[in-house]
Amino acid sequence: MGRHVMVVAAHPDDETISAGGSIADAERITLVHVTDGSGLRGHAPRIGFPSRQAYARARREEVCHAFSLVPLEKDFIELGVRDQRAAFAIAAIAKSLRLLFLDRKPDLILTHAFEGTHPDHDATAMAVHLASRTLATPVRLFEMAGYTNTGGKGIYGSFLPRGDVETVSVTLRPDASKRKKAMLAEFFSQKIANQPIPLDIENFRPASQYQFTSTPYTGLPFYEQQRLGMTRRVWRILAQRAQREFEGTAQSTHLWDWLLRLMTYV
Repeated sequence: MGRHVMVVAAHPDDETISAGGSIADAERITLVHVTDGSGLRGHAPRIGFPSRQAYARARREEVCHAFSLVPLEKDFIELGVRDQRAAFAIAAIAKSLRLLFLDRKPDLILTHAFEGTHPDHDATAMAVHLASRTLATPVRLFEMAGYTNTGGKGIYGSFLPRGDVETVSVTLRPDASKRKKAMLAEFFSQKIANQPIPLDIENFRPASQYQFTSTPYTGLPFYEQQRLGMTRRVWRILAQRAQREFEGTAQSTHLWDWLLRLMTYV
């Protein structure tokens, strides 16, 4: 890990799942959460929260409690995008991230791989790439393994294979493994402590050169299989529009967003 590591994650808990054991090797970390993790409309009451806002607050508290177990300097930044709506705000997210990169000057940026798993993950990855490409001084950009689509199931801790980059596997020390397990247990609302998340190893790799305006592999993306509010067709439209917006050659319209949302499942 670098001296100052900035982790740009889609949801509170993504960073812990992917890098909770390794991250303490940094001297300082900045955690940037793109979405509030509040779920879709009606989800909060079904899991015992009175409102979406209460659910979002709980998720913020969970990540703060988890990282209270990490003994180093840390900052928390929230961009506040609605859960499962990051793909509709990629350009705006990228502009915010660019300002953060310039202001905080991290030695290393960690984010998601572009793998068609969750639309918020893919949107976050694209926003990070757009923002980092405009920096006069290049910054090291690495990906953290979250989960991949294997046989229609999400498998934690691994990447989809790519021929252009090599995976760096970090074997966790017993104390780091124990700490990661305790951190995962703090995410009560997600029940991820009961998921098959590896506690002995974490995988990273240098960021690939993606073509974000297409899907990352042939076939139905995991988010479309699981009905996570996105389709391949809508993703391509949103990614193309985000590229133009970020470059200043297109404008967002509320009507366009509304029409695109009608094309998704939520």
